[in-house]
Amino acid sequence: ADRAEAMVHEILETQRRVEVTLKFDSEQKGTLFGKGGATIQRIQQESRASLDIGRGAAVCSIKISGPAACVDKARAALVELLHLDAECTRTVEVPVELTDVVAGYEKLKKLDAAH
Repeated sequence: ADRAEAMVHEILETQRRVEVTLKFDSEQKGTLFGKGGATIQRIQQESRASLDIGRGAAVCSIKISGPAACVDKARAALVELLHLDAECTRTVEVPVELTDVVAGYEKLKKLDAAH
């Protein structure tokens, strides 16, 4: 009886409909959508959660809704994709004529991997 009750509670918890909103910088829209919307579509398909993108000037939002387990999966994918759990982020502006000197492709990959 205890096992059956635990299974029912687990089913109710994972199927309970929830809604979570994440905020992200509008400059990350390209990363979020991907080419032709492929990235956002993949996250929706894999998680089976509903994603509603809010448009803003500097800050955008993503409303994630659906069964709790699906929302958790989509949220984790979005947090990883957009680095929303990063302790800090820094933008360094480099003049276009120095980009090859400052950070060639391999250097950028190393920097990205390290942070």
